[in-house]
Amino acid sequence: MRELLEEALLLPSDDSVGEALRRFSEDGVPFALVMVEGRWRYVTPGTLAGIPGTRTLMDAGLPEVPEVPPDLSLREALDVLEGEKKDALVVLEGGRPLGVLRRSRVLDHLLKQAGEAREVAEELAAVFRTSPLPILVVDGDLRVLEMNDVLSECTGVPIEEALGRSMGEVLGCVEGECGSSPVCRGCRVRRAVSSTFRRGRPRRDVEATVVRGAGELRLLVNAAPLSYRGRRAVVVAMQDVTEKGRLLEELRELNESLERRVQERTFELQVLYELSQKIGYTLSYGDLFKLVLRYLHRVLPYDVAGSILVLDDLKEMFLKKARPLSEEVVRKVKGTIFETFAEVGGPRLEPEEVEEIVIEAHDYDPSSPQVPHLGTEFFLPLAVGKDIIGLIFAGAEKEGAFARGRREVVDTLVRQAAISVQRLKAVLTAERTRLEAAVEGMGEGVVVLDGKRMIAVANPRAREFLPLFTEAGLGGEKPVSRLGGVELDVILEMTRSGRYQEVVVPGPPERIFEITASPFGEEGSRGTVIVIRDVTEEREAQRMQAQQERLAVVGQMAGGIAHDFNNILSIIMGYAEIALMKVEPESELGECLRTIIFQGSRAARLIRQVLEFSRRSTGEPRPMDLLPFLKETVKFLRSSIQESIELSLKAEPGTYIVNADPTQMQQVIMNLAVNARDAMPGGGRLEVRLDKVELGEEVRSWDPELIPGRYVRITVRDTGTGMPPEVLERALDPFFTTKEPGRGTGLGLFQVYGIVKQHRGHISIESDVGKGTSVRVYLPELAQVAPSEERKEEVPRGSETVLVVEDEGGVRESLRGILEGLGYKVITASDGEEGLRLYREHPGKIDVVLSDMVMLGMGGRELYRRLRDIDPGARVLIMSGYGLSEEVRELISEGAAGFIQKPISMEKLARELRKALDGR
Repeated sequence: MRELLEEALLLPSDDSVGEALRRFSEDGVPFALVMVEGRWRYVTPGTLAGIPGTRTLMDAGLPEVPEVPPDLSLREALDVLEGEKKDALVVLEGGRPLGVLRRSRVLDHLLKQAGEAREVAEELAAVFRTSPLPILVVDGDLRVLEMNDVLSECTGVPIEEALGRSMGEVLGCVEGECGSSPVCRGCRVRRAVSSTFRRGRPRRDVEATVVRGAGELRLLVNAAPLSYRGRRAVVVAMQDVTEKGRLLEELRELNESLERRVQERTFELQVLYELSQKIGYTLSYGDLFKLVLRYLHRVLPYDVAGSILVLDDLKEMFLKKARPLSEEVVRKVKGTIFETFAEVGGPRLEPEEVEEIVIEAHDYDPSSPQVPHLGTEFFLPLAVGKDIIGLIFAGAEKEGAFARGRREVVDTLVRQAAISVQRLKAVLTAERTRLEAAVEGMGEGVVVLDGKRMIAVANPRAREFLPLFTEAGLGGEKPVSRLGGVELDVILEMTRSGRYQEVVVPGPPERIFEITASPFGEEGSRGTVIVIRDVTEEREAQRMQAQQERLAVVGQMAGGIAHDFNNILSIIMGYAEIALMKVEPESELGECLRTIIFQGSRAARLIRQVLEFSRRSTGEPRPMDLLPFLKETVKFLRSSIQESIELSLKAEPGTYIVNADPTQMQQVIMNLAVNARDAMPGGGRLEVRLDKVELGEEVRSWDPELIPGRYVRITVRDTGTGMPPEVLERALDPFFTTKEPGRGTGLGLFQVYGIVKQHRGHISIESDVGKGTSVRVYLPELAQVAPSEERKEEVPRGSETVLVVEDEGGVRESLRGILEGLGYKVITASDGEEGLRLYREHPGKIDVVLSDMVMLGMGGRELYRRLRDIDPGARVLIMSGYGLSEEVRELISEGAAGFIQKPISMEKLARELRKALDGR
């Protein structure tokens, strides 16, 4: 067609179909339209209507265009045009006009082409006959029009017999009528040929299967439309690919098999990799075999698995259930494991020798049916070098449950387990060595028990303590079941609840221990750590601390009572001294007043003892040498203790300087000597020993307030009856006595304790029933010689003005009377606020302030500091019923003029007042 167009009248490339038709219409040329896109299309007015720009031409009354059937050849199309007396063809391709052909030129071309076509047809016929592929030509009803020799040979049907018969019949299909059976609707050969005939388009490489009596015939079909002797037909070329299909099927199956194997190997490698990652972090054989059995289940779907491990002293068997097992299966599995282990080279074991641990899979369902028997069993020995140390077992109810191809991965898994056992053994050995080194120097006793409660590790302290509690020993054959008569399980439970077991070992000396026990590890590697602490000294320190706390409470209460008594005595003795100044000294009334004053002084001394115990009064300590002091005291004691008691003083020559109140020290020795005397009614020895000791940090366990350093120690030892533990524990309690009523107050040792504490010292008591008692008093040593005692002064008088600040009215008025009797002018105030106001109202007229330390509202300490703020030169003398406390010492260090202890005697008041006024 393109060759014809080269000689034809060509239309402009931008000319539309409408323009071409308009031009021909104007020229009066009848025309017909044929669309060409490799094939002829039918020509109708509707086609013109579908082309842009032609609708207006149609509406303009263009002549009707005859319809040209789509299957006509060019010659046939020309015949139609000839019959209609049409002179031209407008040829279109791709929707655009290519050119106009005159009918005469087309006809000449066709005549020329017909000769050439005959030659081509003869050549094609030769190719058709000699083609190595089976070829046939069929019509629209799938009747054979032509068939080549190859197809005739393949089907065994002669060509002349095949003509006119159905394609399926010629090919030998069991449904040979081609379309008469429901099966034909699915025939791919029939569908391909029919589609080609109907649509006029080729079908290539259609795979189809023809069911023949002798079997299936697999074909590769190609079909193309053909004009055969002036009629439409389809040429069908076929290739027998039955053998090729078989090979392809085998190849496909092989690929699928290889793919499955690759997936399986990938899965197996993933299992081994995950196991290797996790198994490296296990720190116990139990954890290790739990992992191995868990990952074994991923490659072998067992119903039951087990392992046995014999390594050094360890003999363990794991049994893991994935499903419930009958008792018969359990017995058989255990027996088989023991038998097989011995057969592969392991030691022959009895069940009672091995610790058995049963575990269950995470998806274990106890309600599922039991496994009645095992149809498949699998064993692999666990070897380290040439030594068989264990065995891995797996079993399943189903026969042939384990794939043969999994043997290699299971072998690798078991080898991995053996290597991990070897690694873990080295790790545990090193860990045990480090543990032994770590606990070797610990102060507590540390014992490590293995799973059978045999002693695996014990540090030196534990080896020292263990004989006190158990007969089991390190390396022995006895397990630890009890400690000090207490079941180990009881100790474990107490430790779990946050408590400890206290065990008392009788003496002498009695010892107290705290024991805790904690499990470690998991099933298969469970052990116990026992810690033993000797708390004998700690308990003694706690007892003493508790006693000190009790004494402190009692002392605080006693101090408050003593303060009130001192105020009362101050009133009684003060008014008695005022009255004594107003009567004849030698009169009967004067004698009565002196008796009141004397008895008041005795009461004041008793109250002072109470204050000393409560530590509200510290006396008047000064440097003193205890050696000459004790010599004088012992000399005095000889005259007051019966001759049946041998009294001695032992001390090395030298000085023993301490900062102490002599009166209080004498009270300490006297009280201790009296207690010793009363403990030896039939006579004995009383020894007073004086020496020096260096005390280290251990003193803080006696009393946190003690300071390490050099101490002077006074020991008073007797050979009396001694005290049992329950009496010794309460010896320092106030008002506790074992003496008969009327013979003891229970304040002797109580007072000694208070005095020693005031001197920053310590007291300890040891006593054995029937052997005697030793009391040790520790006082901090001073590195200086005690000065000589001061000379007493005469009672002074004065005429200065004294401001008395006292909230107790009776005491305040008695002080006014005494001071006025001594010649002083007196101003009184009932509290600190009033005292401060009066001092401001009398600027420069008050020479000295006498103030109580403890008052309601503003006390003595605040008053002193407020007075010094307004008058830095103010003289303030402090008085208190509590004695020389730390608060008073603080004020004296700040500049207070002095201190007077209540009850205040006239002589003491006059002397201290004069010292304050004279600036001494």
